[in-house]
Amino acid sequence: MKRLYIVTMANGDQYGVPAEVIADNYAKHYEIRGEDYQENYDAMIYWFDTNDFEFADWAKNNMDWSDVKDRAVLVGSKKEEPDFEDGWVNGEYEYRKVEQ
Repeated sequence: MKRLYIVTMANGDQYGVPAEVIADNYAKHYEIRGEDYQENYDAMIYWFDTNDFEFADWAKNNMDWSDVKDRAVLVGSKKEEPDFEDGWVNGEYEYRKVEQ
């Protein structure tokens, strides 16, 4: 079973990061402090499997995008073609002079 922690970016793109990458980061952090690597790794995988907030909390507050970007995969894109008719009638507008 492949576990992916999926985040949605501001533009609607969704990226999946293997849960193992985040669990490994967590376990290594605590291993340096003398705790058991495997025990902490397994705890993170358990938190992932049970949708526990602790998993997301670690990822968001202790890791940066640069820590995971090489392992992230695009799993979905919300980019849809705009509704041009609606945009024309209801879209924001401005007056602008441009030199030709």
